Amino acid sequence: MIYIKITFLFITTIFLLYILILSFVSLIPFRKKSLTNTKFKPLDVIIPAFNEERVISKCINSVINQKGNIVRRIFLVIDNCTDRTLNICTKYVKKNINIRIIKRENGVPSKINSILEALNLVKGDFFVILDADIILDKNAILMVYKSLIQNKAHFATSLVGLYKTDNIICKIMGWDRLFRQRIIQRGRSFFCMSNFPGCFGVMKVNKYQEIFSKKNVVLEDYLLTLKTLEKKSKIALNPRILAYDREKNSLRKLFLQRVRWTLGNIELLPIFFQTFRKIRFPNKLLLLSYPLLWYLLYYHVSFLMIFGLLTLNKFILFNYLLLMVPLYLLLLNTKLQYRDLNPVDFITLIIFIIFFPLVISLSLIVAVPLFLGGKIKEVMKTEKYFER
Repeated sequence: MIYIKITFLFITTIFLLYILILSFVSLIPFRKKSLTNTKFKPLDVIIPAFNEERVISKCINSVINQKGNIVRRIFLVIDNCTDRTLNICTKYVKKNINIRIIKRENGVPSKINSILEALNLVKGDFFVILDADIILDKNAILMVYKSLIQNKAHFATSLVGLYKTDNIICKIMGWDRLFRQRIIQRGRSFFCMSNFPGCFGVMKVNKYQEIFSKKNVVLEDYLLTLKTLEKKSKIALNPRILAYDREKNSLRKLFLQRVRWTLGNIELLPIFFQTFRKIRFPNKLLLLSYPLLWYLLYYHVSFLMIFGLLTLNKFILFNYLLLMVPLYLLLLNTKLQYRDLNPVDFITLIIFIIFFPLVISLSLIVAVPLFLGGKIKEVMKTEKYFER
């Protein structure tokens, strides 16, 4: 029995140390460099769109309204859409000569293949990737571009916040985004190991093409993160919130999204271990932070919470509180840093801490049979898994 307790405490301590170290590092100020003599040439923006009729107008408008004359052209890649996305985009093309449409109609949506196709028309050394459900701050592209140049990086992104909403599910799930962005992402970025800027980022054209060959996977962004780290390409992070995304507004949509993400991570396990073997030891520890703090942590927490309540075992409940209390306080502290803490947050965070680990764990239970049954291609073609 004593060995089981030691094992549990060891696992809990590992998770806690990762959280505390990344939280501490995220507080270190980013170094700023002077760019007084730097000229920023306008960039082409690529927006891949798969059935985005509800959100794409606001996305396009946010690009059109960018300050600093930083946008040259906008390429809207209509990726096998079956809704009104094409009709909406066509109206913008009629009004703006700098907006072009690229249609993909082969029946298999692929964000990366959409981007690679649009890259054939891009001019210049750098370009912008933007998901169709992202809304940008008016200075977003220019500021992220500056971060890329300042850090002599190949890719750059910013923190992504939650778009204003009154939906309670969105508010609860916003804590997951905050944890990934303000703690994990900022902490890793100090060591130039941020996640690949998939939903919004400025990047070098030849480096993007170099690290990637055409492949249709569930999680393109994570694949590119692994490939980027393997190629030792630098990823810069602007610590400000310059882009805004919408969380799922229903339990059904949320669960299906997490099943897809879990399935995508299982699919990429071989590439994860391949990358892990090739990078240096300190970077190995940072690479582990993604599966540790965003999957294994929640599986562990779910186990502690369920069995602790069923058995009322004091040791198991102690382990649960040892993880959850510091995490609760750290997440609230990040809200204070960004001056966006409000009374509702105290309640939604409690719900998140209880509810989210169960969602992640249930997603694993559904994703594993799908993967073992060879259903990945079916998932890729099933619209409900990609529903906004």
